[in-house]
Amino acid sequence: MIFCSKFLDSLLFGTAIYFLCIAPYTKVEESFNLQAIHDIIFNGVDDLSNYDHKEFPGVVKRTFIGALLIAIPLSILPESLIMRLKPLVDVFSPTSFSQAYNLTWLNYQFTSRLLLCIFNCYALCYLKHQISISCSRRTKSIGTWFGLLQFTQFHIVFYSSRTLPNFMALPIFNICIGNFINGDTTRSIGLLFALGVIFRLEIIMFAGILSTVALYRRQIEFRSLIVVASLGGIVGCLISYKTDSFFWGEPSLPELESFFFNLVQGQSKKWGTEPFHAYFTKYLPRMFMIPVVPIFCLSSLKSDLVNYHVSTIKTVVISSFVFIGVMSLQPHKEWRFIIYAVPALTMSAATGIANLTEHRYKGYTLKIVLALLCLGNYMLSLFSAYASSFNYPGGEALTRLNIRLGHQFSEGMLYPIVIHSDIASCMSGITLFNKLRNEDGKLDITYDKTENITELKSKWDSFNYLVTYADIDDSVNNKKVFPAKDGCTWIKIDSVDSLVGVNRVGAISFLSNPQKATLTIYVIIRKLDISYFRSLLRSFVHIEPQVFVYEKYCPSFK
Repeated sequence: MIFCSKFLDSLLFGTAIYFLCIAPYTKVEESFNLQAIHDIIFNGVDDLSNYDHKEFPGVVKRTFIGALLIAIPLSILPESLIMRLKPLVDVFSPTSFSQAYNLTWLNYQFTSRLLLCIFNCYALCYLKHQISISCSRRTKSIGTWFGLLQFTQFHIVFYSSRTLPNFMALPIFNICIGNFINGDTTRSIGLLFALGVIFRLEIIMFAGILSTVALYRRQIEFRSLIVVASLGGIVGCLISYKTDSFFWGEPSLPELESFFFNLVQGQSKKWGTEPFHAYFTKYLPRMFMIPVVPIFCLSSLKSDLVNYHVSTIKTVVISSFVFIGVMSLQPHKEWRFIIYAVPALTMSAATGIANLTEHRYKGYTLKIVLALLCLGNYMLSLFSAYASSFNYPGGEALTRLNIRLGHQFSEGMLYPIVIHSDIASCMSGITLFNKLRNEDGKLDITYDKTENITELKSKWDSFNYLVTYADIDDSVNNKKVFPAKDGCTWIKIDSVDSLVGVNRVGAISFLSNPQKATLTIYVIIRKLDISYFRSLLRSFVHIEPQVFVYEKYCPSFK
């Protein structure tokens, strides 16, 4: 069991880092924390005038505490250590990202995400360890089953390195749940309330439900609950208020302001609404893919294997189901809002499987079948990660342009250059880290992401390059050609593919020919050629050019 536990831990870390390598760019939902990490590292905290949030504050405020927790250790790390990660990037990351790793500041972006990845993976391993300890007298396999079920899932592992507020809070959340299961109910609940005030208010919702269920099941005293909940909420408010008021330049509790904006004012409906049952019928099935967890997740409600029959796993599982139900009342739904319930549901399924395989069906047949289903889930996760890696064309386009300019002007520049990125491309991978290094002062490049139409028109003639979703070849018929001053024209110099969908016909054709599939897998294993494996996967996805790079050509001015 010890060997199996260590193997699963290694599998989790290895898979999460691999996912980070093949999809090193980020989406708009992750941008606030990532831009804040950049600003803290490179601008310090003495002068906030150049911080990104001053110009682009976003729809609602977010806390800077998560960014500080990543930026502080990253700023302490010597850059030579960051550079040593390059061989890892060279093997697994896109070629352009590898080439730009030392040419731009993307190495810091990669390392910041790597730190978050390590925190999340450690917390999941800690939760697995706590589950094993808490059930050690009644089962020896529950930790193994939890690891198999959880570590082979896609969403938590793929997003473990992504700077979404939910995943900045998830490591501490999982540690709290692990301690709660092992009997430290009071401090765990207090910390969850503090965590919710700072990072995400839905964690307060979870903490409130968990407290109520624990109180009903006599796992915590009412007086203790009031004390720790109040203390946690107050401490969380003080930490958030002092930190975020400083960075925002005015009194602020970001999560409370977000709550007022999204729920009280009902602004979250602008991002779309879905029916009450969407989490149960749409999002959870997508998150679990092969439905081993949904099939077994109700098992712990009958048989909780925690030592001395204290039933803390049952308390967490009941709370998770209630939490999903309460969150379903909110019309706007996203899978990441209920991500906190996923480890608990997986834990419940692991309880059911451990009880079944150790007490009812002690043979190897059921274990082998379940292990193969987990392996199938893992294969689907690997493919999902590969397909998802094409969702960041904006970041890829700017990286390619940076490489082009870095080589072209390696000896210096004769004139300044301005690169404009439109809103859509900024939302699909472009960050402040994606800029050419200029430590020797040879380059004079401005990266512009102006959104205001009036301001954009006044700046347009100063742009030398465009990174945009607009295809000038397709827009000619619609008379939407990019304007250019007399004697100049815009020339397309690059295009970047983005994911359109899965090539189901190609996948079915491959899987329906066992001889061809077996031979292909044999060749991949024998040659250990990553490029060959990538070409195989690429045949299963449908991609099309989505982001384009244009250069302004003015022959009369040269």
